[in-house]
Amino acid sequence: MNINDIEPTPSVALADLSRQLKSQGKEIITLQTGEPDFDSPSHIKKKANFAIESNKTKYSYSSGLPEFRSYLAETYSDIYKHEMKKDQFIISAGAVQGISSVISAMIELNDEVIIIEPAWPTIKSLVLNNGGIPKCISFVNNQNLLEDIKKNITHSTKLVYLNFPNNPTGELIPSKLYIEILDLLSKKNVFLVSDEVYEYFDFINDINMILPPQRFKYENFICINSFSKKYCMTGFRIGYIYSLNIDILSKIALASQINITNVPEFTQQAAFEALSHPDSKNFTKEMYSVLSDRYYSVNEFLKSLDLSSLKGGGAFYKFININQDAQSFSKELLTDYSVCVVPGTAYGESGKNFIRITFAENLDKVKEGISRIAELLNKIQ
Repeated sequence: MNINDIEPTPSVALADLSRQLKSQGKEIITLQTGEPDFDSPSHIKKKANFAIESNKTKYSYSSGLPEFRSYLAETYSDIYKHEMKKDQFIISAGAVQGISSVISAMIELNDEVIIIEPAWPTIKSLVLNNGGIPKCISFVNNQNLLEDIKKNITHSTKLVYLNFPNNPTGELIPSKLYIEILDLLSKKNVFLVSDEVYEYFDFINDINMILPPQRFKYENFICINSFSKKYCMTGFRIGYIYSLNIDILSKIALASQINITNVPEFTQQAAFEALSHPDSKNFTKEMYSVLSDRYYSVNEFLKSLDLSSLKGGGAFYKFININQDAQSFSKELLTDYSVCVVPGTAYGESGKNFIRITFAENLDKVKEGISRIAELLNKIQ
């Protein structure tokens, strides 16, 4: 299968329609965008501007600035109490490009990738575009996830992809289960690709203990992360790939170099500043506090309207159960009620009766959008 055989996700048509309606002067409540409504911190923008003015606009190291990768290793060694080295990191142009490089490096024709769903739709497309075979397993209301993964592993299985805290559901994963999955995959010689871009956003547990720290000690573990969400740098397109397995990492580095040559140095300088500047800690604490308050407020508001959703607790999304076809509901919601959401079908079969909303927007706006969702549901039912 190649790119011509891959269909756009169901959310693309709705996003296009939303833009069309806006161009006609219609006011749309947009609850589909996955980025916080905070500006990028001023010290990060200043650093990017300074780097540009200092002519940091030439080709750079294909795997990332050595001093930046060293600081990443030092920082995360302190956090996770596990020694990391700069050569275990590759700087990527955001998480999606990082995942793309991993799949390009590791997947050959008819190799299988187990995707734990609901999941970001690009993942399945990347597997298909590289000639792989996606095998999707839902974790929603699944008490046998470990056993389901075990049953689906074959001699062709190369990777298992999971994303927690999860987009689109906000669901979290128990540390015990996470390690059990890693142990299983280690015995089967299968790699775990862990998409951790929402790692910081857990509104239920200690934010440093969302995922088990010992994961970094596994040879079959590949971590994907970015600066987009935590530091509101979605447009900078910068992240990183981590692995203990240097042989695999060298293949991923080559795939990344072929794909993008290098990440611009000025964006790396900005991300370095985000990680190292003391003001970043205050910024992320403030944003976390606001989003945490919104999470609990939205939960209560949903209950007051008798709307059912998955518990969530992470990322900044709610996955609302509308108990009917998500695609047609989302289109009617947009055209007749001026609210744009993401139909759950964009994230796999298990999302067919759900819609995703974000609470990374002004709370009054979010509540108004939810009220209109309830209004449409009441009309239909």
